[in-house]
Amino acid sequence: MEEIYEGWGDFVIKENVKKIKFALKLWHHNHTKNLPEWILLLKERISLLDCKGENLLLLEDAVEELHCLTTELFYLFHINTSICWQQSQLTWLRKGDANSNFFRRVMLIRRRGNSISSILVEGVQVEGVGYVCSAVFSHFSAHFKGSSTYKFYPKIT
Repeated sequence: MEEIYEGWGDFVIKENVKKIKFALKLWHHNHTKNLPEWILLLKERISLLDCKGENLLLLEDAVEELHCLTTELFYLFHINTSICWQQSQLTWLRKGDANSNFFRRVMLIRRRGNSISSILVEGVQVEGVGYVCSAVFSHFSAHFKGSSTYKFYPKIT
């Protein structure tokens, strides 16, 4: 039986929000708390069915179970990925908003990942900032200086 609150509007809203908060915590605990453990159990069950299928021909029920387990495993992977992404965004919002050590470290890693330290030009490895810049510049300048004539022929219908 649901409890109905009476009183001031703010009190009723506060108590209803408390009930929603409790229900969400319970749902989270039941659906996502042991997610890595559930994923591991599903992997083990799928592995057992795969080994059984290598030796014997699986019955229709076992094939259906394998299909359901695989579908559930992908669903749990999706939820786990979503939770990890949300937690990373939360960490960024907490620590990366200001010019903190966390922010500078993330930017340094991004800059290193986006940098080009060497390239291969006609089978020769070119290293160093100046040499890489000149090789890229000469490649694109030659590419855009090339004469190419395109003729436009209208489509006649």
